[in-house]
Formats: sequence, structure tokens, C-alpha cells
Amino acid sequence: MASDSSDHHFELAVQIAVEGLKNLFILNGGAATALIALTSQGGGGDKYALAVVLFGIGALCSVCAFASGYFSQLSYANHMKSGASAAWQSHGFFQKLTMGLVVLSLVTSGIGMSMALISSVGRWGHQALACTKSQPSTLRKKPGAPAI
Repeated sequence: MASDSSDHHFELAVQIAVEGLKNLFILNGGAATALIALTSQGGGGDKYALAVVLFGIGALCSVCAFASGYFSQLSYANHMKSGASAAWQSHGFFQKLTMGLVVLSLVTSGIGMSMALISSVGRWGHQALACTKSQPSTLRKKPGAPAI
């Protein structure tokens, strides 16, 4: 009975990991797609270029993490079946590679979000600055004071 419970928990852990990798891919791929759509309509295409590249790298890392996670589990199953130490070492290597790729994907998406935010604030800030420069006297004059 304990074996059935541990097998069930192992299956749940693998299922949660797969869903996490899917969500990581959707986060990065969706953000890159949204920024590409935003730049095609706004005309400022190069402002979000670095953010799009970072989200693309994050999406690629999540796909590679999915593949290395598969190889990790395959090596683990081979070790359990044959007891080969090479399979256990391979499992450890792919497991560490998978975790590194997940962290790299999260870091690139975080930096991509920061770059997109900085680009957006910069764009909005320039628009607000242009608005205040076009009408400086009406924005700064006190009521009843003569126009400059």
C-alpha cells in the first residue's frame, strides 16, 4: 500500500512539473506574441525588441527544460529497471539541467517584463512631456494671472 501511495505521489509530482513547464512556455510565448502585436500597431518596433528576444529565449528554455526533464525521467526509469549507475548519473545530469533551464527561463521572463515596462514608461513619458511642452503657459499659470 505504501508503494501505491508513493507511486501516486510521484505521478502527481511529474504532472505538476509538466503543467508548470507548459505555463512557463505560455507566459514567455504569449508575452512575446503580445509585444510583437503591440509594436506592429504602434510603429515603435525597436523599443520592445530586447524584451521580445528575452521572452523568446525564455520560451526556448522552457521547451528545452521539457525535453531534458523527459530524458531525466527516462534515465531514472532505466536505472530503476536495470540498476545501472550510468543511468543514475545521467538522471542527475538531466535533472540539474532541467532546473537550470527553468531558472533561466524565469530570469529571462522577469528581465523581459522589466524591459517592456521601461520601454512603455519611456514611451508614455515622452508623450506626456511633448504634451506639456506644447502648452506650457496654460498648464502652469495660476488663475487670474496674465498669460506669458
